[in-house]
Order: sequence, then structure tokens, then C-alpha cells
Amino acid sequence: MATTVGVSCALVAGAAAASTVVTNIPVGANPTAIAINPSGTFGYVANVNSDSVSKIELGTDSVVATIGVGASPTAIAINPAGTAAYVANQNGQSLTKINSATDATTTINRGVGTLPTGVAIRLDGSYAYVVITDAYVASSASVKKIDLGTDTVAGTINVGVSSYSRLAATGPRLVVAGMDAAAGVSRINILDLATDAVVATRIVSDSQPTGDLASWRRAPAWPSLT
Repeated sequence: MATTVGVSCALVAGAAAASTVVTNIPVGANPTAIAINPSGTFGYVANVNSDSVSKIELGTDSVVATIGVGASPTAIAINPAGTAAYVANQNGQSLTKINSATDATTTINRGVGTLPTGVAIRLDGSYAYVVITDAYVASSASVKKIDLGTDTVAGTINVGVSSYSRLAATGPRLVVAGMDAAAGVSRINILDLATDAVVATRIVSDSQPTGDLASWRRAPAWPSLT
């Protein structure tokens, strides 16, 4: 399990009830998101105020590369093959693709949209989904579907939430959580990835959702949401 604290990444060992910090790894300014590759050998930390990603070798708990990305990286996801990491750059209005073997970057910005605040990758590695938010327009969020074979935007899905939404992919579904400013509540929308349609929704609270939704990916059965 890992989390981010201050300007360092703290590796945490043990069960949730008895977790202890075993080391602190200096990274960039204001680390806001972390992703671990499928083999568990490297972690990638998005540093929102440094416009960079710190690549950490987990065997030695050391930063082996600092990779420049777009402005204000706020979310990161790694494809199932472990060959690339995708970073949502909130103020850069772009998605950065990092080659995990070379640390080379490719910027995907044509058609991505304003304020990308979350990214998730389909479990078969075919598409990435980037949530686009306009914090000043109520119920304005959409999800951009990106073909990872061509690194181009393949479609847009309206989800009707706003204010820094988060998302996660699991099996045939995509979860999008965000604040519905018009209604003054937080909402979860469930998208069917076969049809790119919202198939269920639930109001969950009256506060702004924070953090990622990685736990949805580990759920043994998809919850029934209506």
C-alpha cells in the first residue's frame, strides 16, 4: 500500500489497522497521485507543483528518474501490460504517455479538453478514459475515450458531474465520481464500456469526492447501483 505525504512518498507496510511508515522517499512538490506497475517493480508519482513524475524503483525505494510532463499532473494510470503510464495534466489540458522502458514521453492533447482530472485504463489495454471537468460550469464533466493503439481521442461521453471528478475502470464498467454542482451533491455514475452509456447512478454524499477509486478495481463483485 502507498500514499503521498508532503514532498515525499511514504511507503506503508501492514494491514490498515496497524500500518507503519517504513521509509520516506523524496519526490517532487505536492505529490498527488501514485500508480504501481503490474509487476510491482516501479511506482510512478505525479508531482502537481513540479510538473513532473517521479519514477521509483520499489526494490531499493529510490527515485531513478524524474520525468517532465504537462502542467499540474493530477492523476496517473498504467496500462495492463506495464509498458506505459498515462498522466492527466490538469492545467496542461493534455495527457502524457510515458514509455516505461525508456521514460520517453508523448503528449496527447488534440481533443483532450480542459481540466483533465482523472484517468483510467480499460483492463484489456485498448482504451484510456480521461475525465474532463469545468469547475465553473455546473454538471459539465465529460469522459474522453482515447484509443491507445493510435493515441487519439475516439469519443466523448457526457457524465453530468463536475468539480474535479475521479474515475476507475473495472471489467466492463467505468465508475465516475464527482460533485454535481447544480444539485449540490456528490454522485457516482456507472458507464457500460460496451455501449459508452451511463447505466446507473447514485447520490453518495453532499461533499466533494477526493482521492482515487482504485478500490473499485479490486471489488470481487460489481455493486448494484440505481
